[in-house]
This record gives sequence, structure tokens and C-alpha cells, in this order.
Amino acid sequence: MGFKKSFYFYASSLHPNELTYCNCLNYGPNDGLDPRQLTKGEMYIRSLLLDLIEFFRKNIDGCQECYAAGAAPYIGQRRGRSVYCEYELTREDCIEGKQFEDQIGCASFIDLGNIIVKNSGAFGILYRAIIPLKIKNLLAASWTISPDNIAFAATRNTVPSMITGQAAGTAAAIAINNRCTPHEISIKTLQGKLKEGNALLKPVEFDIKN
Repeated sequence: MGFKKSFYFYASSLHPNELTYCNCLNYGPNDGLDPRQLTKGEMYIRSLLLDLIEFFRKNIDGCQECYAAGAAPYIGQRRGRSVYCEYELTREDCIEGKQFEDQIGCASFIDLGNIIVKNSGAFGILYRAIIPLKIKNLLAASWTISPDNIAFAATRNTVPSMITGQAAGTAAAIAINNRCTPHEISIKTLQGKLKEGNALLKPVEFDIKN
């Protein structure tokens, strides 16, 4: 296989001394809109998976009988089609822990090992970041918003996706009830409804000494 000395993997399990999940296969960059490239990536990843199983069996104690469990129906593309929105979160926004008036939530995890939020804080995710530029009756969420590549390493994850998804659904309901577009709703009304749904709009400050 020719694994390099720097080879590593992330793993987790629900049971002691048992490896049930391994996150170590990657392919790209890749055009997520090209079916030929997606097929090529699918074939490469599945072939690498079989090689990895064989590597585990031969080189890691306790993994002699390991096997590939039921795999996903297709590989996941982290970034493909996205919608240009009124505001695009940036690397600086995330690292500096920037807060916004039209904030719909906050997050602190950037999925890049060498980049963290300043002072172990959290950055804000704003309503303008889920409002498309040219389409009136549409809201974006999760992977479909348009931050820069560093900010995307944060917003693509589960918690930010829940934040943008909850805000998009809530804003859509408010717009319908008020017979207006999502662009025209009151941000204060949206924030109030999100709070009623136990959304955390801003970081909570506390004294770690106590």
C-alpha cells in the first residue's frame, strides 16, 4: 500500500477495546457536479477501504478479524454546489470570534487542527449568511451557504448545520405568517422565536475560577 510514516486515523467506539468507526479515507479535490469524477472518487475510496482492512489485519494487534461494515450508499462530498448569500463568513470572523446583530447562533469548532477560535471563544452565525443574494423566497442552510474555505471547515459540521437549519425553518414560518419574504421579516422576531426554541444565539460567559 505504501503508507507513509505520518499515517494516522481517527477512531471511536461505543464499547471498550472495540474499534467500530474509522475516519481516515479521503479523496480530492473533486468536482461534485461531475458524475464521472464522483464515480472515480467512489471507486478509489472503496478500493482504498479494502486495502486499509488488509493493512489493519496484518499490522495492528487485535484487528486480525476486522472487516468492512455496511458502508454508506455513496461517498460524501464535503463541498459541492453552494448558494451565494448576502454575507459570507470568513476565516477572520471565525478566528476572532466575531459577533453580529442579526445572529442566529454561535459555534466554536473549526475542523482544522491548526486553526482555533481566539481565547477558546465562539463565533457568530448570522441571518444574512443564509439569505441568497438573488432569490427572494429561498433560504440556504448547512453545506449550501457560501463562507470561505476556512469558515466552511466550521459551518459544514453538525452543530452549525443545526443552527442554520433551525433558523431557516423558523424564518420561513414567520415569513408565511406575515405574508412577506424571508428578507423582510423582523430579525428581532426571529431571534425571539429561536430563543423560545432554546437556541443559543451568543456565547455564554462564565468564570472558570468558580
